[in-house]
Amino acid sequence: MAQNRRVRRLRVLVVDDSPESREVYADCLRDLGWELEAAAGGDEALARASAFGPDVILMDLAMPGVDGLEATRRLKRDARTTHVPIVALTAYAGRAYDALAAGCSEFLTKPCGIQDLAAVIEKVVNAAAERQ
Repeated sequence: MAQNRRVRRLRVLVVDDSPESREVYADCLRDLGWELEAAAGGDEALARASAFGPDVILMDLAMPGVDGLEATRRLKRDARTTHVPIVALTAYAGRAYDALAAGCSEFLTKPCGIQDLAAVIEKVVNAAAERQ
């Protein structure tokens, strides 16, 4: 796993319309000692991101209503969340360009291993901390 430079445990917001995906990722990341919050869609993610204050957001792209791309664009325009790195986590490998153009820091295709996911999370959180 990536070298850990953080002092406190990470706060991760998992956004996915699939309850199973939310549960799997949340359980695995909690096992790493991280604090998790979940949202079932883009609208809910916008509200929870401001209230929860995550260090990173895992964003599914294909969701009904406000999809992950639009939610990412809105989060990046909001002064309260613009600094929060967003990792696109989707089954659609062809959406990488769209995700990065919307403001995502990284793109992972589901399913992905928890160690790979944790390494990417630490990478983007550390990079964001270095920019501040």
